[in-house]
Amino acid sequence: MLPHRLSTEGFLYTWTVVHVPSALGHKPPYAYGYINLPADGTRIFAPLVADSETVWKPSLSVSLIFVESPARETPGVLSYAFTPTRRVDDV
Repeated sequence: MLPHRLSTEGFLYTWTVVHVPSALGHKPPYAYGYINLPADGTRIFAPLVADSETVWKPSLSVSLIFVESPARETPGVLSYAFTPTRRVDDV
């Protein structure tokens, strides 16, 4: 196996929104999804972060971001997530 840097842009394949607290301390609601990274031919499972107005849908363009881990056991630790990509016409 060799290290490979994955791309930071992709498309939402599918998702779920969780409405119960997790054992790690995540407060509901929180979302996870499968992200297709076409440049790499890869699909990864990752947390999703967005405002309450976001409508998750298949093929939604998403970008990698870094966020503080919501787990109470790891305060201050950065983790990755994906968020809807902002486009110039969204501004």
